[in-house]
Amino acid sequence: MYKKTLRDYHVHSLHSIDSQSTISTICQKAIELEIKEIGFADHVDFDPNDSGYNFFDYNAYTLAINNVRSIYGNKVVIRKGIEVDYQYCFENKLKRWIQDKDFDFIIGSVHYINHEHIYQLTKRRSIETVIESYVNEVIYSIRSRLFDIIGHFALDYILYIGEKKREESNFIYQASDAFQEMIANNLYLEINTKYLRSVYKETLPSSWLIKLYAENGGHLFSVGSDAHLVEEVGTGIRDVLDFLASFNPIIY
Repeated sequence: MYKKTLRDYHVHSLHSIDSQSTISTICQKAIELEIKEIGFADHVDFDPNDSGYNFFDYNAYTLAINNVRSIYGNKVVIRKGIEVDYQYCFENKLKRWIQDKDFDFIIGSVHYINHEHIYQLTKRRSIETVIESYVNEVIYSIRSRLFDIIGHFALDYILYIGEKKREESNFIYQASDAFQEMIANNLYLEINTKYLRSVYKETLPSSWLIKLYAENGGHLFSVGSDAHLVEEVGTGIRDVLDFLASFNPIIY
């Protein structure tokens, strides 16, 4: 039987280039919010075009996680994860890098396609072409077997920034292809609450895509705030867990 445990499995600390929150203050915030499990997922970037390239320090990160576990481990479960910016062209490099590393979970997220950010692609290519390329890249990430969780599946957000939000039904087949690959490989679909804090006001993926995933037979979920500031930790998590309850979910 489904039992809701408050958890946030996508939080960034100062070990990501775009966050200045310490692991310690994040743990304190999680305890304050009565979050039972906190999952750190700092960025690992392999594209030299990305500002975070070569920023992540595995040894420093591991030391910091071990330190907070010794301080707060009796109050909150602390998971050491990473969020990998997946591109097929860097897959072999990623495999070599990850070989001697120890993580509790690994999120695979597609931000770039052939070294170009998805948002920029939408400015010069049709939404249909961008979505096709994006879904293919997500499927490559699934087939790599490197990940536990597929991060912020963004098909609906691409439609939104392309001002085609109402054409979602045209892309059911593409989304279903990705979901069937996730299900076949026993990967967890992340429900990311970051864009609830923006004008978009939706999770990634949004509710209709979550339902489509469930209709395809999916029941493995992960939930994360994608917090880059300590104030963002846990935002939207309770509502998402309530929404998922009807799908008889298994939560990472």
